[in-house]
Parts: sequence; structure tokens; C-alpha cells
Amino acid sequence: MTKIPRLLEQLNEPWWGPTIGKFSSGKAERFLVYVEGGFDVQFFRRSVSRTIKERVEFRIAGGKDQVIALVKRDDKSFGVVDMDFDFKDHQIDQLPIIATNSDCCLFWKLVREIEGGELQGLITKIVNRYATNGEAQQMHNRIHNDLSEIVGQMEKATIERLFRGHHREKGGEISHFEKHFSEQINKAGINDHDFEESIKNLFEEFGSNIEPYQIRSQIKEHLLSPEHAVKSSKREKIANRFLKQL
Repeated sequence: MTKIPRLLEQLNEPWWGPTIGKFSSGKAERFLVYVEGGFDVQFFRRSVSRTIKERVEFRIAGGKDQVIALVKRDDKSFGVVDMDFDFKDHQIDQLPIIATNSDCCLFWKLVREIEGGELQGLITKIVNRYATNGEAQQMHNRIHNDLSEIVGQMEKATIERLFRGHHREKGGEISHFEKHFSEQINKAGINDHDFEESIKNLFEEFGSNIEPYQIRSQIKEHLLSPEHAVKSSKREKIANRFLKQL
């Protein structure tokens, strides 16, 4: 179902500004956009224009179900969530909420659109930041020789994650799930949690350890840094596309 872009309509609706004595663009009130997690909220806060930030507050809800519940309670709120396991998102059809379809999550949408789907640069940055000299060289060799294998493991983990959600609702076997949703799965990409787990396994393979928050900090620096003009411009376009759909 096509949704009316309610957020931008309300932002652009004229209102009477008593301090200036005339009609001005936008309503005086602020609006809320709920997102699932910390990476999502940082993306919007760092990507939208100052004008939007003056009128729209982006908040962490803590998960998809929480986003849906909060938006249902407040008709001045909106939401952005990750793609659902059935790839259709019937839960949000009648709500001012959009999903990251066809990307499995916001992390992968940014990797795909900003990095061209390439992960080697991000993985290398994490290794350079947190591995010791001896471990780093071994990890770089592993990445150079086996990048396709490493990425393939991430993709497999994301497929299994999507299947677990599907299985809870509808049962069935993973082979049937992969066959029935092959086109959607091919577009889904890699979930950020599965990326983190794979990096953790890479460090453990060479007798080292890395914490999830360390991986997330490098993801944010790599994808959300305001110092990279080209990436910032691409992020703003992605954020604006989201807002136009709400």
C-alpha cells in the first residue's frame, strides 16, 4: 500500500507565527521519528539538514516492535525499521512507518549505496585500529586471501537470521525459505549483528579479542563521519528519501 508522505506535508503546512506577524512555512510543533537502535539514530541526526533537525526529533525505540507500539500511541510520530523476515512488512502497512526494504537493515543500505557493497575497507580499518602488529599482519593476509569466504559467512548468517524469524511465524525448512525468497535474499545483504559476529570470530581465530562496542564505533566512523564530504552528501540523499516516504 502506498503511503501519503504525511511528515513532509505537515512540516510544510503554513502556520501563523505571532512573533513575526505573518504566516510561515512549517507547523510550530515538533515531530518524532522513532528508529530501532543507536546506529540508526546517529545516521539521521548526522545526515538531515539543520532545518529538519529543528522540527523533527529522532529517538531510539529499542527494536521494531517498540517502534510500532510507540507510533501507534502517538499520531504525531513516525518510524523507520529494518526489513521484516517475510519481506512484506504487513505489520506497518497502515502506519506512518517505513522499512529498509529491500536491504535487510540500515547498515547494509549504507554499505551498498555509499561503499558499493564493498566491506574490505571497513574490515581493514577495524583490524588496523584494534589488532596488535603481529596479529594485524596475519589478519590482513587472511582478508586478502579469503575475503569472499568471510563475506559469504556473513551472508549465510543473515539468511539464517531471517529464517529464524520466518520459522517462528510460519515454520518450514530453511531450504524452502531460501528457494521461495531467493530474489529477496539476494538483495538483503548483511545484517550489522552478523557483521559484528564475523569480525569477532576473525579476531578470535588469531587469539585476540574485540568487543562489540569497538566494532560499532568503527562502523560509525567509517559510514557516518561528517568529515567525508562525498559520504555526507550520499547519506543526506538517503535520509531525505526515507523522510519523503513517511
